[in-house]
Formats: sequence, C-alpha cells, structure tokens
Amino acid sequence: MESIVAQVISRVEVMRMICQDGFSLKNLPLEFSSDYEIVMASVRSNGLALEFASLKLRADREIVRAAVNQNGLAIQFAPLRLRSDREIAMNAVGRNGVALEFVSHDLFADREIVIIAVHQNAYALKFASSDLQSDFEIVRMAVQQDGGILRHASLALQANREIVLMAVNRRGRALKYASPDLRADREVALAAVQQDGKAIEFVSPELRADLEIVLIAARQSAALLDYASPKLYRELMQLERI
Repeated sequence: MESIVAQVISRVEVMRMICQDGFSLKNLPLEFSSDYEIVMASVRSNGLALEFASLKLRADREIVRAAVNQNGLAIQFAPLRLRSDREIAMNAVGRNGVALEFVSHDLFADREIVIIAVHQNAYALKFASSDLQSDFEIVRMAVQQDGGILRHASLALQANREIVLMAVNRRGRALKYASPDLRADREVALAAVQQDGKAIEFVSPELRADLEIVLIAARQSAALLDYASPKLYRELMQLERI
C-alpha cells in the first residue's frame, strides 16, 4: 500500500515539476518519456521537451501538434511523416518562421507556408526553395523587415532596383549583396551610405570618386575616407591642409 501511495505522490510531483518547466523531462527517469500525460504536459509547457519523449510519442500527432504550438522549433524533433504534415508545418512556422528549416523539403516550395514563415521571421527566406527566393512579393516582405536578407534573394532580385533600394534603406550594408550594376547606381549608393556610412565599402569604384557619397560616409566616421578613390582622397587631404 505504501509503495502505491509513494508512486502516486511521485507522479503528482513529476506533473507539478513539468508544468513549471517542461524541459525538466530531460532529467526524469526514462519511464516518464513514454508516459503520454507526462509528455503532453511537458511539451505544453516547453515544446522543445519533445526531444526527450520516447520515439513512439515523438511520432504522435497530437503530442507534436501541442509541441509546435508552444514552440515552432520543436518540429525538428518530429519524424519526417509529421514534418511533412502541412497543418503541423504551418503551425510551426507561424510560431517561429525559422522552423521552416526543419519541415520536409517539399514544403520549402509551398508558397503559403513560406509566406507565413517569412512574415514571422524574414530569415526564413534562407530556407525557401530557389523559386520562392525569386518571388518578388516574398522577397519584398523579407527585406522590409531586414534589408540584410537580400543575401538570400535570387540573383535576379539582387539586381532588382526596387528590391535593392528597399533593402539598403533598412540596412545600408545590404549593398554588399546587390548586383554590380546597382552598386554603381548613384541613387542606390547614396541611400546605402546615408543609412550606414560603412556601406561605402561596397560602392562601385567609380562612385568612390563621388564627393557627396564620400562625405556622407566620412561624416559618420572619418576613417571611411579611406574608401574614397585615390584621386579624391588626395584632393580632400590637400584641402584639409589649407
């Protein structure tokens, strides 16, 4: 009788513990990783606790759905069958766009899922299919959040003036990922160095001879004068001595 009571108390204590911190499933005796109620309570508290569930319960759709609803990144611990489940994948990327990395590869090309992922976190663009990295609307959504995401856009969109202007207006140094033609575009270069003088590093050699562009950068940091063309640099140094 005492052992039965002890077991009940033990289970009650375990349930209380995991409701406070689902990740504590990691440190519990192995038997609890196969206990449906214990694992469900764990992933509802911390979705990443799915990692410590038994293989059988990691393949349970309701357990996985509860886990990704708490933390989208939990999908990485589900079997491929459930990482291919469109509803679960959609819930995961809706919680954390970067969870797109862990869904099945065929869903990288699912436009609706990628839109949800990029809307939640622009960095998700990195994991989209090449076709969707060429999708104007998706890339525009991404660079509106973070111009640096231009690095994950297709070459065609890195050469798209509207996209690149949007990117450098948010992060000047995104100019690094623009096409050579756009790094030589004066309006694009001006926008980039106005946002971040250090973007002058990626301006075309011709525009490093442009006084306005160089001075905009130099006003932010005198050290950036070093990126001026040799001729312009000499002229500016001569003026300084006068």
